[in-house]
This record gives sequence, structure tokens and C-alpha cells, in this order.
Amino acid sequence: MIRLYISITFFLVAIGFHNSSGQTLINYTGTFDDGIASYEYYLSETGERMYHGAFTYKSVDDYKKDEIQISGKFKNNLKFGIWKYTFHWKDETVFGRLNRGKKIMISVNYDNGLLQGNCLYTEIENATNLMIKKPTIQF
Repeated sequence: MIRLYISITFFLVAIGFHNSSGQTLINYTGTFDDGIASYEYYLSETGERMYHGAFTYKSVDDYKKDEIQISGKFKNNLKFGIWKYTFHWKDETVFGRLNRGKKIMISVNYDNGLLQGNCLYTEIENATNLMIKKPTIQF
């Protein structure tokens, strides 16, 4: 449960405040943290990477086979529009006790890097494929 909070906190943080004006977009696909990302960016006047365009990320824990997927868009280094976060944990046995795996899906809307509107949270149990929780938070 702690890793869920850490992951959500990490990925919900907006990346900075800058503008682009006539910059050339560069496509990147490759390693990013503990996974693979694909995104577009341009370089600021100081050489800083400024995210702009589609962003996707996928991480797979080779040991436990847990998975995180993220998709959304940046506009001038700020999250913009609908972002989707999916956390998928497999069943595991810890100290002889079976912890059922689950899939958590979060969908949020950003406007200029700020959360806007509803945050949809869905939790599904792997074994039964039944929805456990589906609360909505308004921003």
C-alpha cells in the first residue's frame, strides 16, 4: 500500500513552468526510471528538457511481475488534459499469507499543470475481476 502512495505522489507532481516559442520537437523512446517511456520534448534556451506532447510510460518489475502504466500529454512542460495511471499487482504470498493482486486505475484531468475536475479511481481484484471500489474526487 505504501508503494501505491509513493507511486501516485511521484506521478501526480507537475514538472515545471516554462513556455515554448517555435522550438523543434524531439521524440524519445527508451529507459525512464525503472521502465520504458516514449515522449516528445524540446530544449529550452538553457538546454533543459521541456516535455511537450504525448507521454507514455510502462514499468515491469521483473521479480514480482508488477506493472505500472502512465499516459497523458504535456503542453509547455505542464501536464495537460486526461492522464491515466494503471497499477497492476499480481498475487503474492508473504509469510505464508496470500495477498490477492489487484489493478488500480486512476484518471485525472490537468489544466496548465493543475488538477481540474474529477479524479476517477477504480480498483479491481484480479482473482474475481470484480470492482472493489470506485470513488470520485472533485478538484
